[in-house]
Amino acid sequence: MIVSAINSLKSNNYNAFPQKRQSDCYSFYLADKQNKLSTIQYDRYNKAISNISFAALKINNKSSKLLINILPPITKEEEYMQILKEVCNTPTIYGERFWNMEFEYNNYKNIKEAYIGLLPYCGNCDVSYYINCYLSKRPANAGTYVASEKSMCNIIRALDYSLARLDEDFGKYEGIVFRKGFFSPKPIQYASTSMHAGIASSFNGFNMHDEFSIIRVKNAHKIYDFQKAMNSSYATEESEILIDRHSRHRLVPLNEYDDEIIKAKEELARFMYLDFHSGINSFKIKTNTLQKKFMNIIKVYEEI
Repeated sequence: MIVSAINSLKSNNYNAFPQKRQSDCYSFYLADKQNKLSTIQYDRYNKAISNISFAALKINNKSSKLLINILPPITKEEEYMQILKEVCNTPTIYGERFWNMEFEYNNYKNIKEAYIGLLPYCGNCDVSYYINCYLSKRPANAGTYVASEKSMCNIIRALDYSLARLDEDFGKYEGIVFRKGFFSPKPIQYASTSMHAGIASSFNGFNMHDEFSIIRVKNAHKIYDFQKAMNSSYATEESEILIDRHSRHRLVPLNEYDDEIIKAKEELARFMYLDFHSGINSFKIKTNTLQKKFMNIIKVYEEI
């Protein structure tokens, strides 16, 4: 399957050009732009919506219904393999290369077919930003670099399937994780977290205006174990635990903090303090005052 997908890419004369993106990967452009998207499975939906950029979707009942209806879970391996063929040849709405399996294959040569669906989210050339923008119906500031709605649905359905296979092999993650960035108790989208406070604090550069969270999870996905099995440097660089898009959480009030939560908050605040002073911040603030401020910034959630 993976070999045939790569051969298909080569036979269609794809050319690769470096393009700086959110995840330091590449954009692959079609030379002949002949790969037009099929909408056979989506004829029952409004064609004007199903073929436009997902970035232009409006938050209304129509788009919400569309999201629900076209993301049914994959239940059979045969269906997954068929979807995967389309995922491995995903173009943008203008025929450019949106996600490329050939580039990933160089870094994940021994990957199980059941795990290939993980790569658009956590591979070396991931498009996780666009996946989450689609799920949360946020505009993706990416110019023409957007996939069709059908392509996004294929990617997400394959990702869900591969996450389920990952859970079967490694089990779910239960415990405390750390996150920098917006987090909602009802995320809708996937939420990347780290097992290590230091990684979460400094990821993509420290900014004290970012949101920081400690999350106690029960059913998260062990991306770290996948990366470790693949001998990927991301295993130690990110120690990633992925919170599922279907999970639900609650904000833990201060009076319910236990020793584990307090210890985790102190640990994250300590790394935030260190990262703050490792940058351009040279003015003097008392250590206790600053760490207390960071402690107050950190929100605490738990999965329900």
